[in-house]
Amino acid sequence: MSSTEASNGMPPEATVNLKLKLCIKSQDGDKVYYQVRRDKKIQNLLLTYCKDKHLDYNVVAFLHYGQKIKATSTPNELGIENEDEIDAMFHQTGGAYSDIHTGEHFHVLQN
Repeated sequence: MSSTEASNGMPPEATVNLKLKLCIKSQDGDKVYYQVRRDKKIQNLLLTYCKDKHLDYNVVAFLHYGQKIKATSTPNELGIENEDEIDAMFHQTGGAYSDIHTGEHFHVLQN
């Protein structure tokens, strides 16, 4: 092994570039930072976030630039870059909309 290779046989800069610093931001603006590998499924990060925040993984939608994240993809496949933010949003079933100008209320119901 040459002095310019890390113990895994890769140049040191390649080893450093395998990791990303990512931020997961909740709906209330709380931010949590993680370091992840570019070549590993992002699902591990999402599950860890839910565990850390005591959330049910099945009720949280994770978005990157407004697009839902496919958990079986890697950050590389998703185009996620170092220091990007991932939004953690709760699924909403139903709700109401109020027009502030007329005072009318519109309800959205899920069957």
